Amino acid sequence: MQLVMLETNGNQRYIFSSPRLRDNIGASSLLTHLEQWTGEALVSTGAAGAWRQSRGLPPAPDQPAEESQWVSRSSGKVIVMVDEPQRARDVIGEVTRRALAQAPGLDISGVFIEIPAVQGDAGSALVDDAALQAVHTEAAAYALRRPPADARFAQIPFLARAKDSALPAAPPLGRRDEAGDDRADQLSLPSRVRRYEAFGARAHLLLLSRLNSDRLEEQEELLTRDPTKLADMLHAAFSAGGPACGRSGRRRLGTRIGMRRGPGRRGPRYAVWKQSSRPPPIPAPTRTGPPTPSPRGGKQPPRTTSSNPLTAAPSPRGGRRPPCRRSPSSTLTAMGSGA
Repeated sequence: MQLVMLETNGNQRYIFSSPRLRDNIGASSLLTHLEQWTGEALVSTGAAGAWRQSRGLPPAPDQPAEESQWVSRSSGKVIVMVDEPQRARDVIGEVTRRALAQAPGLDISGVFIEIPAVQGDAGSALVDDAALQAVHTEAAAYALRRPPADARFAQIPFLARAKDSALPAAPPLGRRDEAGDDRADQLSLPSRVRRYEAFGARAHLLLLSRLNSDRLEEQEELLTRDPTKLADMLHAAFSAGGPACGRSGRRRLGTRIGMRRGPGRRGPRYAVWKQSSRPPPIPAPTRTGPPTPSPRGGKQPPRTTSSNPLTAAPSPRGGRRPPCRRSPSSTLTAMGSGA
């Protein structure tokens, strides 16, 4: 009896090798395909049929593997049992070759060990802690002597560098439903496959959200497949007469939000839009009047002679200076003197 373990290596490196969200979503989706690939490999290599035959079960060529053949199943690691060492090699080879073709850059490795069969129980085997520890030890030893997954993409000097990656650029996938911006950009082969996979992964997540929530199923317009469209939806829902936004839903460069009071400066504070990136500078007031001599014989700067703070006094050049601003204490003093 053979205990086979297949697992993915460097998951964090594979997912976050690109800063783009579409690459991250597609990479996370590809990691979950290991269980599906292993189950199909058990059927295509004949390991599932041999397992049924050795245990007296009726043959089922198109049926998935028996539950008794599985030991552990997760998104990044699967452990199964097969009868012969050659069956184990066939399953590992089928899964790794499929990963190379359908998920380039994904690092998948597999090992197997022999475990003793239980006598008198239809050829079944006992998988205990010692067997699991032994297969993990074999996987760690194999990881030290095999080349890394990035060695597949050699850095030749005359190859163009891909966008957002240290790998060389690759031509488009040649599929009709590939995104137009992906065809125009210089992307690596792993990035093209991850971005292509992200479309189906997002649609699957939206389907699961509708099935698990009655509220989301009724309000389907609140869901969007592209996360970049969420900013446009939020802007359309919360903006009231604001300036037009760009394609990504963000405010134009240089705009800012200020706070201003209502009419008469007595209403509540409300948010208004300003099209300038910084407030306009306040010009310095123009001083008029004759200079007053100082005690030391020098000249002091001229003083303002206008008594009304809201009236702009004429400047020597014929212009008008802006009205001066008084502090609260000076305003109270002026009001008291007028009374």
